[in-house]
Amino acid sequence: MEWADFQRPGVPGSLVGAPLGVSSISWTWSATSGTEFYKLFQASSPATLIATSSSPAAVVTGLSTNTAYGVVLKAGNIQDEGGFSASATAYTLAAVPAASVFDAVWTASMTVSWSSNGNPSGTNFLAQLSGAADFSSLAGSSQTPVASASFSGLLPKTTYYLRVRAINGGGVFTDFSATGSTRTKPSLPSAPGAPSGTSLGPSSIAWTWPSVADAELYKVYQASSPGTLLAASTAPAAVLTALSTNTAYGIVVRAGNVVGDGPFSASATAYTLAASPASPAFGPIWTSSMTASWSVNGNPSGTGFLAQLSLGDDFNGVAGSSQTLNAFAAFSGLSPKTTYYLR
Repeated sequence: MEWADFQRPGVPGSLVGAPLGVSSISWTWSATSGTEFYKLFQASSPATLIATSSSPAAVVTGLSTNTAYGVVLKAGNIQDEGGFSASATAYTLAAVPAASVFDAVWTASMTVSWSSNGNPSGTNFLAQLSGAADFSSLAGSSQTPVASASFSGLLPKTTYYLRVRAINGGGVFTDFSATGSTRTKPSLPSAPGAPSGTSLGPSSIAWTWPSVADAELYKVYQASSPGTLLAASTAPAAVLTALSTNTAYGIVVRAGNVVGDGPFSASATAYTLAASPASPAFGPIWTSSMTASWSVNGNPSGTGFLAQLSLGDDFNGVAGSSQTLNAFAAFSGLSPKTTYYLR
């Protein structure tokens, strides 16, 4: 065969790249007559040979994830090579994101993040949040060039599901990541209704109050010093002990949960019981009058006492009665040589 029988190959056209994965691209182009081989070169450095093929197609491997690759093409034969084709660019696929994490979850919002899984900086991600495990409806969607997203306008105490996928520079989406889920926190509890106190004895008071939605714990504070915690209870009730006899105790209550503590209730006051007086005594005693006294038995100053005098130990009739702030009482108008009983 004479050299004149050969012709210089034409310039190939229709150069197109299609990603096969995160590290490979398949290139195809239109065939040219008189061609025995094709050479694929780096577009930005046409002296850098990437691949050689005897057919109008080549697969280039060992590439980086979600990265643009530009190429040019020459057709050739044993005699000569044609000119360069127009350049073409294609992206490898992005990698599926991994390891979703719920970083901060609140009552109506949350922040999530995930592993980029080898995707380069600048890769776009699409994060979707749904109240349905099948994602039949979306509570939020965020397309972002960073591996995190924030969602707001959520419902409290609600389970949400998250899935994420990446988008390569050519606009091709990956599959979604594995689905993760979490539950939003409850609302901050409202203020309980006013508490009610019942004295159980000279040193204890039982307190109750209306329950509050979303409360996980109730805290009882001193009304005059709301920073002073007196008790905590998971139920809307508490018993305060080791109190002083016949003493007023004012409290306020607030409900709390994992989000924080709600506002204070209105204040309420209750007294411990007074102690029964002890050691009653008579003296001086006269013909028609007497003075009686007793031990206050721990009752504080200002405690009121009711002293009663009777002719019978059953106190069926009262010969005298005295309500006093003192630990003694005087009785008059009594009968001589008569036995009287005191309580």
